[in-house]
Amino acid sequence: MEKCLLIRYGEIYLKGKNRKYFEDMLENNIKKAVSGYNCQFFKIPGRFVLGGYKASDEPKIISLVQKQAGVFSLSNSVCVDTDLDVISKIACEMMEGESGTFKVETNRADKTFSLNSMEVSKQIGGDILKSNHYLKVDVIKPEQTLNIDIRE
Repeated sequence: MEKCLLIRYGEIYLKGKNRKYFEDMLENNIKKAVSGYNCQFFKIPGRFVLGGYKASDEPKIISLVQKQAGVFSLSNSVCVDTDLDVISKIACEMMEGESGTFKVETNRADKTFSLNSMEVSKQIGGDILKSNHYLKVDVIKPEQTLNIDIRE
């Protein structure tokens, strides 16, 4: 389990075959912005991931990345193996000590993963409820949302 930042970018390309050009430009801009910090940069389809940094550097790194044109959003994340048991264990740990209402939202970009998005959300949500009796599910207006992004 490694803490990381998941960086989403919007439609940064125009018509034609220039998507790679603009993705590469954004990648270079992000790398340049955080070059003073010890970060590892990973490119995955439709996302960038920054990891390996010191926890104390995170607020400054977030600020620098958010200023880059083309960055749509970023999230504090945890990178784990694509294994439902591992995902469930980490999700339960993350929700430990929490109370109120929650929901689990899953984005399953890796279509080879055995369960679909709804099945993953139901399984993880059920596991969280078993481990934390202070939480209740509310899929309409939850106080907290746990996002799971399953990627290749």
